[in-house]
Amino acid sequence: MQNSKRYSSILVICCIVFAGCHWLKKQAIPPDQIVMKFVRALENLDLDLAISYCDSSTAVVFEQFKLVAQSMSEEMRTETVNKMKLIQKATCEINEDIARCTLCCDEGGRNIPDALNLRLVKGEWLIAINPNTEPAVEQTPATLPTEEPTVEAPSAIVNEED
Repeated sequence: MQNSKRYSSILVICCIVFAGCHWLKKQAIPPDQIVMKFVRALENLDLDLAISYCDSSTAVVFEQFKLVAQSMSEEMRTETVNKMKLIQKATCEINEDIARCTLCCDEGGRNIPDALNLRLVKGEWLIAINPNTEPAVEQTPATLPTEEPTVEAPSAIVNEED
């Protein structure tokens, strides 16, 4: 009887621990929220923050864009900021690990025709220029392809007599 109470107590504790682990598990921020954070970062011309919402290949493109943005006239910057301020909502369609998000609204109150794509990478939604490609694997000595030495079979020995 004493043992059964002890086992039932242990079982209850294990159930509580497992349930707590499930609740504490980090949930991915939904793609529509990531898109809006990305838009707000662009609105504030905070390209470093905007890049933090991008996958690795998209981040490389935005790193190059930073150089262009630095040379933008004040008028162009103001126009970009004003266009970003119009965007109030993102609506996303999720298909497994890829999301396609439309933005609302432009100057006329219509959806912006171009959609943003996101890809789920290691549990996080990230802006992706091309969401169907796999993220680049950093080449390290362990991942570099190695050439195996090839040994050709010796050709038949032919005795040629003169």
